[in-house]
Amino acid sequence: MRLLYLICLLEPLVHKSFAASAGNFFDFLVNEPVMSTTVAQSIKLPTLQEVQELWQSYGMLPNIRRHSHQVCRVALAVCHWLDEAGFHLNSAAIEVGALLHDVAKAYCLNRPELRHNLEGQRILEQAGYAELGRLVAKHVNLPSALPLDEAVVVFYADKRVVGDKVVSVAERFQYIKRKYGQGKAERMRVIERDEALTYEVERHIFKIAAGHSPRELAIGVAGGQDDTW
Repeated sequence: MRLLYLICLLEPLVHKSFAASAGNFFDFLVNEPVMSTTVAQSIKLPTLQEVQELWQSYGMLPNIRRHSHQVCRVALAVCHWLDEAGFHLNSAAIEVGALLHDVAKAYCLNRPELRHNLEGQRILEQAGYAELGRLVAKHVNLPSALPLDEAVVVFYADKRVVGDKVVSVAERFQYIKRKYGQGKAERMRVIERDEALTYEVERHIFKIAAGHSPRELAIGVAGGQDDTW
């Protein structure tokens, strides 16, 4: 089921990928070796059916579902491009991590004392997915841009989507500053730190996936039938 889901999400991008990767194959060979990193392939993960059940259990709103689907598309596209370049990550962890990164968002709307990323971690830990919970916890404030791993890819994908629209990093942070900064110096400092970190992540990703560019995500990633759940 996951394989079919991945193919449906990436099919518009694959033809472009082959053409771009062929032109950059020899450049890739002469550059310094690309090191792979991944969480354990045996990490315990929920099925897509269980993802839907978690969405239902915590009252995920339709707009948050659409956002999560789009973040998932972006994250899987980035994962696919990294994989083409020989940098292999756990695509299943990225898929469900992206779909569940905002699992607690609706639950926390009227609970200002809670942080939705940490509440999401708690929910997933209670469900038996501790490693996935740690990934979800990092999607708001990433500790560092390296190592480039599954959590970093989900973090970056989230910073490329406003609502269900793929945007640039600059546009995403303009939205974040308007909605969450509220002109408060400390909040703006944290947001600006995250913005700088996101650009650093983007540079790392596309240094490895050198046959692609950040702009391709906005052009190539579109909606799909999976939005019905």
